[in-house]
Amino acid sequence: MAFCPGGIDLPVWLSASIRDAAEDLAVPRGSPARCLQLVPRACVTEMIWGAAGLSRGCLGTRAKQIPSLPFVVCPQGDRVETYRELEGVLQGDNGCLTSGVVNRLIAEASSDMRAAQGVTGDVKTAASDVLVALARSHFHFVMSELQSHLKAMGKVPDEIVLLTLGKMARSYALRCIPFVGMTLLALRGMLSRVGSGRILHAVCSVLEQWSKGVRAYFGNPEQCPFPRKGVAPFCEAIYPVFHYAVVNWLDCKEEEDKQAVLGAVAAMMGVLLHEEQHQEHAWEQLLWLLHQYQEVRDTSQVTKSLSYVLEMLEGVQTPAPQGTALAISTTVHRQLSDVTKEPGPAHKAVLLRCIVLQGKERRLGDAPPCRGSSVPDLGGRGQLPANAECNFFPAARMYPEETVVFLTSQLSGGSEAGRVAALDLLGALAHSDAPVTREKLPQVVEAVQSVCNDPSAQVRRAVLEFIRELLSSGSQSCWAWDVVGHVFIEFSRTSGRLVAGGLFAWETQEDGALRALCVDILGSLDVSLRGMTKLLWPRLLQYVVPAQYSGMLIPLSRCLQALLWRRERAGCQEEEEELDAMESQEQAQLPAPQALLARLLVVAAAPYASGERAVAALQLLQALHGRIHRALGVVWATEIPLLLQYLEGKSKSSLESAEWEHRVLKFLRASLEPIEDKAWTVGLSQELSQQLGSSAPGSWEKLFLYKALGTALAACRDLRHVQGQVLRFLEETNLMELSESQGIISVVSHAAESHFHLVLDTVFSATFTRGWFYETSTGWKVQRQQKMERAQVIRAALMRTYSGIALRAPKEQLLTRVDDEIMGNILRLSRAKQKDLQLKLALAQSITEVSCAIQAVGDCGSFELSLKQEVTWTLLVSARSRGSRTGEFWAVPSDWFPQRHDGLWASCELLELRPELDWIKGEPWDSLVYGVFQALEELSKLRPPLSREENRSLLAVCCRSALRYPSKEQMKKGRKTVRAAVNMQVPTTQCLPTSGSGSHLSAPWQPPFCTEAWKIWAIS
Repeated sequence: MAFCPGGIDLPVWLSASIRDAAEDLAVPRGSPARCLQLVPRACVTEMIWGAAGLSRGCLGTRAKQIPSLPFVVCPQGDRVETYRELEGVLQGDNGCLTSGVVNRLIAEASSDMRAAQGVTGDVKTAASDVLVALARSHFHFVMSELQSHLKAMGKVPDEIVLLTLGKMARSYALRCIPFVGMTLLALRGMLSRVGSGRILHAVCSVLEQWSKGVRAYFGNPEQCPFPRKGVAPFCEAIYPVFHYAVVNWLDCKEEEDKQAVLGAVAAMMGVLLHEEQHQEHAWEQLLWLLHQYQEVRDTSQVTKSLSYVLEMLEGVQTPAPQGTALAISTTVHRQLSDVTKEPGPAHKAVLLRCIVLQGKERRLGDAPPCRGSSVPDLGGRGQLPANAECNFFPAARMYPEETVVFLTSQLSGGSEAGRVAALDLLGALAHSDAPVTREKLPQVVEAVQSVCNDPSAQVRRAVLEFIRELLSSGSQSCWAWDVVGHVFIEFSRTSGRLVAGGLFAWETQEDGALRALCVDILGSLDVSLRGMTKLLWPRLLQYVVPAQYSGMLIPLSRCLQALLWRRERAGCQEEEEELDAMESQEQAQLPAPQALLARLLVVAAAPYASGERAVAALQLLQALHGRIHRALGVVWATEIPLLLQYLEGKSKSSLESAEWEHRVLKFLRASLEPIEDKAWTVGLSQELSQQLGSSAPGSWEKLFLYKALGTALAACRDLRHVQGQVLRFLEETNLMELSESQGIISVVSHAAESHFHLVLDTVFSATFTRGWFYETSTGWKVQRQQKMERAQVIRAALMRTYSGIALRAPKEQLLTRVDDEIMGNILRLSRAKQKDLQLKLALAQSITEVSCAIQAVGDCGSFELSLKQEVTWTLLVSARSRGSRTGEFWAVPSDWFPQRHDGLWASCELLELRPELDWIKGEPWDSLVYGVFQALEELSKLRPPLSREENRSLLAVCCRSALRYPSKEQMKKGRKTVRAAVNMQVPTTQCLPTSGSGSHLSAPWQPPFCTEAWKIWAIS
């Protein structure tokens, strides 16, 4: 409403507004003149001053100067708007209106409410709302007016009058208490004249709202401003009306009539249950209420009425009849499991809310069976017949044992929807943490565990929701927290993950939703509850190590860190724990410290994992440092923050997996250095070996575990254990599998970093004393071929093992044994009757790596590789048999190996004169040839240098072999890949300038010499 502008006398302004309203109805909406079109002058004056926050006394005698104005009639739409504006003003009124103004306003609104013609329903409703708003400050004025209409003789009051009475009880329940008797008495006199339809609905509305008002008075009598009254007078006033409604209205046919009667009867039942003499009649109607689920289309109103009745049981002292709780439990269960009429979220919430109403337990005692009930007694066994009356929730307050027995029985059979409904109801009951739930929790958990492996995804989801509700209840029972394990089991089942592969397989939408729910349940655990440290700690810690649960590490890490923080804050002595919680650590199998370290390292290093998971693993490691080993605190306080800093800002695509893996292994080695306990390090290597056995073959995880095991062996001070582990892996590993052979190479080479001599002697003993790779000529042809293939695979793996040892050997120890015991054994392993591509590649790779290892030593002093000439010769002729056009074996006799430099020259000349033995032609151009050239390049950098003649001959052979490779078109025709053609450009362009780049051969490889070599090749 607009107010008087500053500087203008208010009465003058009001008079002008009144005259404008009388002369022209087209005034601005919301102005005081709009209100004047309907309301008398005095009322408008009072309303404007009230809205302005002033009292009527401020007007003084000037108010009398406002001229009178006859009532102005306006269109119906404007009258509705005017009433709405007045309603807003009255809701803020502070009670300063005079009785005359109030009476005039009540008269006008009442006249519009009862007008038979010329007034629309919207105007009547608006007038009714104005009266309800006016009752805020002038309750007795309004109530007296309504009571006068209610008591009118010979007719039923207007519908709007009844509805207004209902609004009054809803808005001012406690202030209506003195009028309850007269209101119900007046209604009794007209009930016989009430038929069906709108008047019935209005009467039921009055009965429902006034009965609820009485129930509110029972719960808060001290807030009522009137003298306190007992229960009996109210029940005596309500019962006659209740009896009439039960006798005459329960069989109504129309849906709207049923809904109205339902609300009224339920509300009156809530009052009568408090008076013992009327309880029997009220309980009888409860079965009628349950039966309405089958009679009405919209069952949500039935559920609301049922919930209201059960709420009213809070103050009832007399026990309910036997079978009542079971009847209620069965009905609600049926509603939730009815797939043809599934309740909506709001309706389901009202059903589930009833479990919270549990409250005090009620014993059966000598209570008689509920009259008219056909519900049989389950007696703690069996299944309820399909035709039994049913319903649940709030009934748990009366006899919760019956409810629990019934719901658990529904899990052992029935439909999928029935099991889901039972789990939902048990979850709501468990969330309340009621006494009966605590008593029967073992039976409930056992019953739920019976459906954990149900094939239905909906049932398994309901199981998870039950667990969520149970864990959120804050129960201190070990039975409640033992179900945490199922969350992890369900996650593993639905993830589609290999036990140790680490990558998710294809999954259905349902499985993805279940997995997300598992993570959400674990992430929502409230570890701040009393007793959670000893309840949760052992149950969560045991799921860190198994590989199938790595996907839950982020919430798992958060919970464990929070529990550790609480434990440290309490000084490791939480006096709040209960006895049953103290036993939980004995029941759970806690992982060993070494197992925690091994698993968290794998998760942190995994290249496929998200950065958040790696961070969670490292943070959990730092939190667990005291439980893993007491010597790790100082080291990890420095090392782990560096790793976390490296991960900052890096995504899965930007994180270089090889570099990150190297950092993690370096962190492991730094962590083991301060640990002097031999037994602890031995235990770590054993744990890594055990996790290797459970990892998927060929997975990244298994390859990393091999490297971590080698790093642990390098740090181990128990030499006998190191030797035994190396020997065991050499003997037991299946070298026919490429991934396994790579693994044993990683173990042995990493272990050689600190135990070079021990590892080298162990490998030699296992290699040349057990005859693994010796070829045999006995057996069938197929068997001989298989044995020879196996021998060559073992030879290739052992070659790479020796070169791997050389690469990681301590620099100060390598030169003492590299010539005879590393390079010599590689040559010895290369002497096979028949060499396949795998063996040739291994030879080239091994020679390259050993040569690089020697160069990495730095200043080699006077060191010379005595086998250089033999290595070069072996490298050139080892694969000749593959290129032989005759298909015959061409094994080089041992006496052919040159003893002098001129022998190499002669051998090279032999190669030039025997083009049919050019082995390079028969090999893949993008693998072996490049590998041989690379090996020759690295070998040429070592002492002793070759002579000029030997270098020239070697260069000529390389030039001829490299430049004879086919064109891209020819390679395509010969089914060679384009990649092979492109890759071969690298050795062709680099072999000449790099093959003689060593410092000891710089002079012979000057351009004049190269030119001479080219001439030799051109005329050959």
